[in-house]
Amino acid sequence: MRFSFLMIAGLLFATFNGCGAPLPKPPEALPVKGKVTYQNKPLTKGSLIFEPEIGGADQQSDISADGTFTLASGMPPGPYRVYVSGLNKSQIPVKFHNPSSSKTTIEVKPDQSEYNVDFK
Repeated sequence: MRFSFLMIAGLLFATFNGCGAPLPKPPEALPVKGKVTYQNKPLTKGSLIFEPEIGGADQQSDISADGTFTLASGMPPGPYRVYVSGLNKSQIPVKFHNPSSSKTTIEVKPDQSEYNVDFK
């Protein structure tokens, strides 16, 4: 009985303590802000969605009345597909409402924090 208890306790310790190397630290979120335009004119409402091309969670930012956006929590470095939400097709074509049809991209880099997103 005592042997079984020790065996179970050892297995639980190994399970919850983990085995192998520690998990890698996720990349640091970098500041991201800028201006969003369609045909060189500022968009004044809606949201921008940033979908990572490598994998991970989408990020979203509201578009301000002056056409600017800020991601308060920042984003990890890498390439992102950008599309809009909350606008109708009279304001911007439907292709920019979907990540697979919007060909607009940005590359978040450690040495850059301002990004102009121009839907063309």
